[in-house]
Amino acid sequence: LPTVGSLPVREPVFYLALLVLGSTAVLQIRYLNIAMENFGNTETVPVFYVMFTLCTILGSNFLYHDFEHKSTADIGAFCAGW
Repeated sequence: LPTVGSLPVREPVFYLALLVLGSTAVLQIRYLNIAMENFGNTETVPVFYVMFTLCTILGSNFLYHDFEHKSTADIGAFCAGW
């Protein structure tokens, strides 16, 4: 972890995260364009929206350990939308 007052650009993990962010953004746009060529907007955009939302929720839960102290019933209720 960086110390107080240090710049994040001095940490190697900053550049790794920047590389992953840039490459996944390019791949995401590439595959979205391919999907829109093959299936059209009415099928592609809703699927893209749902997958993006699902991956964002799961990624943030993994990153912030949201389900670490939850029971299986609580996790199931969350996934069901209750």
